[in-house]
Amino acid sequence: MREQAAKHGMNIVFDAEYHPDTTDFSGLVQRMKASNPELVIGCTYLNSSIALVREAKQQQLSPKAFAFTVGPALPAFGEALGADADGIMGVTSWMRSGNIPMAYDFSYRYKAKYGHNADAYAAYGYAAGQVLEAAVRLAGSLSKDDIRQQLHDMKFHSLLGLYDADETGKQLGKSIYVMQRQQGYRLLVLPKQLRDSPIQYPFKPWSER
Repeated sequence: MREQAAKHGMNIVFDAEYHPDTTDFSGLVQRMKASNPELVIGCTYLNSSIALVREAKQQQLSPKAFAFTVGPALPAFGEALGADADGIMGVTSWMRSGNIPMAYDFSYRYKAKYGHNADAYAAYGYAAGQVLEAAVRLAGSLSKDDIRQQLHDMKFHSLLGLYDADETGKQLGKSIYVMQRQQGYRLLVLPKQLRDSPIQYPFKPWSER
């Protein structure tokens, strides 16, 4: 992330790490606010992303954008923060957006069967089955070596997107999506060709909400 920031001409004015069990972000946010950031990016889990937003509101830290990793895309984020979640961006491997190939059909059938909406973890499991099925079919065999070779060689469009692994097994084809909380909804905003809505920018200051 630091290398990418420099590559795109971004100046890092504040950089800090915290323990995953941290719940008190008062000192960190105070130092962050003193650096006057235009963009706050956090590599967070659900609980820390919620706590960071609450502390940012408490101290009136209002950059032009907030973007976190795990947290904003989960339903519990919105349930915990309510209207304070609006404008926060996050990343996700999958959303039940009508613009993502196969997502609407999968979402409809999943809810009909289980009575609730599918999340990214359900999509992960389904896509894993799709990839393994394709590897077995292409190999024409149940031999572990033959299947492993197909998993190495093949390219396949699953529910999650393009499967394409290098010689180490690292995934090269899968894209990560960016979502934003807008008026209580989780909406896909990037990539542009798949988005449900444009990014709402800049972040509306807490004092104006």
